[in-house]
Order: sequence, then C-alpha cells, then structure tokens
Amino acid sequence: MWKCKPYGLLWGLPLLALLWLLVFFGERRNIEADLVKRVSTRLEDAGLNWAKVEFSGLDGVISGMAGGIKEQDDAVALAQKTWGVWHITEKMDVVRTASPYRWSADIEGKKLVLEGYVPSRKARKAVNTMAKTQFPGFEIIDKMELASGVPDRRTFMETVGFGLKQLSGFTYGRVSLSDRNFSIEGLTKDATSFKTLKEALREDLPLDARLVSNRTKAPEVVIPLASPFSWKANKQNKVLRLSGHVHSDAQKRDIIFNAKRAMPDHRVIDNMEIARGTPTKRQWNGATSFALRQLAKLQRGTVKLEDLDYIITGHAANRSDFGDVEKGLSKLPNGFRVAKKRLTAPEEIKPEIKPIVPYVWRADFHAKRLTLSGNIPDQKARRNIKRQAKRHFPRADILDKMEVGPGAPGNWSEATNSSLSQLARLDNGNATIWNTEIELRGKVTSVERREDIIERMKSGIPSIYQFFDEIRIKKPEFKQPEVFIEQPEITQYPEEQFVSDARLERTDCQSYLDSILAGESIQFSPASAKFRDDSFPVLTRLAHTANRCPQTRIEIVGHTDSDGSRKFNEFLSLRRARSVVKYLTSKGVSKDRLSSVGYGEARPILPNTSDANKAKNRRIEFKVKEF
Repeated sequence: MWKCKPYGLLWGLPLLALLWLLVFFGERRNIEADLVKRVSTRLEDAGLNWAKVEFSGLDGVISGMAGGIKEQDDAVALAQKTWGVWHITEKMDVVRTASPYRWSADIEGKKLVLEGYVPSRKARKAVNTMAKTQFPGFEIIDKMELASGVPDRRTFMETVGFGLKQLSGFTYGRVSLSDRNFSIEGLTKDATSFKTLKEALREDLPLDARLVSNRTKAPEVVIPLASPFSWKANKQNKVLRLSGHVHSDAQKRDIIFNAKRAMPDHRVIDNMEIARGTPTKRQWNGATSFALRQLAKLQRGTVKLEDLDYIITGHAANRSDFGDVEKGLSKLPNGFRVAKKRLTAPEEIKPEIKPIVPYVWRADFHAKRLTLSGNIPDQKARRNIKRQAKRHFPRADILDKMEVGPGAPGNWSEATNSSLSQLARLDNGNATIWNTEIELRGKVTSVERREDIIERMKSGIPSIYQFFDEIRIKKPEFKQPEVFIEQPEITQYPEEQFVSDARLERTDCQSYLDSILAGESIQFSPASAKFRDDSFPVLTRLAHTANRCPQTRIEIVGHTDSDGSRKFNEFLSLRRARSVVKYLTSKGVSKDRLSSVGYGEARPILPNTSDANKAKNRRIEFKVKEF
C-alpha cells in the first residue's frame, strides 16, 4: 500500500521561491509602472494630484506639498490601500502657517497680478476663475502660495470676490487683505465707477471684513453747465437726502455740515453733483442753509431751489412748528422768493402707530428647516437676520414668517445675532426673544457644550436682556419595559404629612403635589408672571414636597384662559411656569430636575364661557417624571 510522505514535498519549496524571484525581477519594471499608474489615478480622482509617487518593487514613496496634515494622511492611506502595494514611505512637505494672512491683486497694464496666500488648491482655482470673469482679456499672473492660518475661509473668499469686482472698475489700482482688514487704492475708470465704489464700500463689504484704507480717486472731468441750477433736500423717516447741483466740493462739504447740524438725528445721504451755472455763489450757501433750517422744523417734507426760487412742501408735527415755518418763509435771503408752497396743518398728520407689546421674535430649527417668526422693527432688520441665518445655517431651508412692527427694545439686532449663532450649535431647538427676555431651548450631546453655549449667550447679549436656558443633555434612547402600576387615588393629605422629610417615590410624589394644588392654586397678578402675596404658602409646601422626591424630574406646566391673543397667552403661561421654577430653585430644588413649558389657552379643563371657568383654566400643573 502506497503511503504519503509530506516531508518529501519540502524539497520543492526552494525551487518555487527561485521561480517566483525570476518572474518578479523579470517583470519588475512593468510591476512598478503599473503600481505608479494605479496609485496616481486614485490620487487624482481624490483631488490629490499634487502628490507624486515612485515605486521600488512593491514599496512606494510619496512626495509633494500637502495642503495640511489631513491631505498628507489621506494621500498615504489611499496609496496604502491600493492592491499590490506593500509599504508606503511619506516624504511630503506641509504648507506653512501664515500670520498675518495676506492677499492682494494689482492691475499692471493688461495684466492682473495675484499675490499672497490662499487656504487650498480649490480656493486658488476659485480665485483664478473670479479674476478671469472680472478681467476678460487680461493676463492673469498667479503668484499665490498655499498657507494655513486664514481667520475664516468664507469671509476670505467673499472679501476676495468683492475686491476683484471693485478693482474691475479701475484703470490702475490694488486691493489687499490682511487677515480681515481690507484696503483699496487706485484710479477709477470714470466718475460713475467712483460713485459705485463708494456705495459698495458702504453697503456691500462682507459682514466680518473691515475697511482700513481707501485711497481711490476719480479721473478729472469737465464740469457741466446746469440750467436751471437746482438743489433739493428731502426729509423722510429720519433720512435726509441731498441732491442737485453745487459749484464745488467745498460747498458740498459745507452743505453736509449744515445738514447734520440742523438735523443731528438724521442719516444724511449725499447725491449732489458739481456743476457750473449757479446764479450767485456768495448767497447759494446761505440759501441752502436757510432751506435746511426750515426743513428741520417739519416732520417730513422737501425743499427745492431752482435758481432763485424756493419750492417747499411738507407736514408739520404740531401747530407751533407749522407757525415757525410760515414765519421763517417771510424772511427769505435777499434776492430769493417762494415760487410754490404746500404745507399741511397738524390735523392732517396721521397718529403714530403704538408699539407692539409684548414684542416677540422666535427662531425654530427642526429637521433641517429654520423658521423665523414674530416681530421685527424694519426691513433692514429682516435682511440682517436672514443674512445671519444663512451664515449659521448654510444647509437649512429658511422660512420667513416675520412681520414688521414698532416696539423693539434697544440693541435688538445684537440679541437676535447672538441667539441665532448659539441656536446653530444645538441639535434641534428654538430661540425666543420676549421683550428683553431671551430663552434658548433644545438639546446637546455633552455638559461641556451646554455650559459653553450658556457662557457665550450671557457674554454676547446686551446687558438689558435676561437669558433663560432650557438646554438639556441628550441621553441614549432605550425602550422601557411595560410595567403596569396601579395609580393611587388623589386624596387630601392632612397638613402634618407635609412636615415629614421622608423620601417619596414618583407616584407618591405626584399624588402629594396634586393634593396640594387641588386645595389651593398659585395666583399671579393680571397679565403678569409676578406672584400674588397669598401664593407663597402653597409655593413653600410645593417646594418642600419637591425636595422629598430627589430621584424624579418635575415639569412645571402653565395654562391661561382665552382672554388676549393666542401668542400672548402662550408666552404668558411660559413666563409663569418659569417664575415657579425660579422660586423652587431658591428653596433648594435642583435646577437640573426642573423644566418649564407653557400651553397658553390650548388646553382648558372647562369652556371659557364664564369668569369662574376662566379662573379654573388659569392654573399651574406639576408633572412628575423619572430621570
């Protein structure tokens, strides 16, 4: 019988190894070329085409300038995962950190020279694309270097794009950026470009950029002849617009100075143009100054000069101001006359709109949708809020339900900006501004993040505002096994039972609290969250009972009757619930165990058809829950 002798097979292993070495070294160049090709292709597909790879056998070396540590690690990991690669050695350089972070663009004839730093190759490509768009026909010379250390990538790219757009209106010039500081200098192509530049620097400069230097000028032009030589001042909504003709820059400065002195609380917009043809240079300054003094006495109106004729229309705030304007127009500068006058008596002035009370604004973020609602002071505030929303929630759908109305507290825009910036750091939640009270409600994943958000809110909002946090730590979800617990009947416990300090279970705690509230209710001043004096005994008993239930979480629920608007009642019930939480906390109940919610008039226990029913609907409830 034949027997297998496995040890005899060992004599063939050296022969197999020799055969493998002959094949490997015979095909080595082809293997190395194949590995270089396949690894290079994978690097290019991943946008890492700066990386160069060489192979010696199955071992490779990657070199090149990485945009950062992450790019360096990505290149090594991608090459190492390629089939057939045995080992990768890293010989790459990483871009340096630049401080300050500088960038500039210069027009040199028909060349545009780009210098300074860019944060990535993608950013460099984007800058070159913007340059080619704004400067068609120009030779773009790219001297930019990769460097880390940019203060904010979005602000950097927005400011670079803004600078290139403005520079396209120049015959020669330069824009530069140092961290967030923006500078511009040079000669514009014409007066229109110069005017457009001034408006852009005032209105369109990116939010976080700062203009530190503006040394620009317009080309000299032939001053046109104006006939008639006219000038106009229009006053409306705290804005004074100046337009028409002046004979020099000096006269323009004098008129603006007189306008600010006559109406210091108004914003002055200058649209005046230099022209020839003034009927009398000496008296023109006096005539415009006289016109501004009369216009300052009106609530709104317009004063126009056409050569030596005054045309004045407007509305006076009261009968006294109306008489002062009439009296002033009887003493005109020498040589001038009133060609047309149309002034209305105070009776025709519409009454001022009363401020909205309470003044409420809200932002809700849920399921990648940001809903903005409530009151805003004007359209400028709307634009600012939406700009901040897009900045902090770049991937969210933004729904605008805000309404313009008077009554916003001071520094209101700063309060909304801080609220939006910290709301963006919650998983989901909402921010509410009720007059000068700010509430931030939602969940975060860690105590450190919650404390940081609270600290930033308190330091970021104006001092007149009070901050309330309803931020909770998100806990891992688990399924509670179904257990039937027989609920005890709610009974009136004798007074002496509330003197005990013995701990209570959740069901007993709920029964004790319900028993207290069944006998007495918490009373507030009308339309207020301030306690009435007769409420403190019951509040004290509630606090004592809450301290006997340390292993429970208690939700304070506020309700109102149907008097007043739905929105007002909802926030009034929430403020009352907060007042109860604040009182319980002062009596030693841990704030981490307490939460507040307000349902307004949405959950009545009786129809709101009588005063007695309404009194029962105005209530505070305690809901005891497990931790």
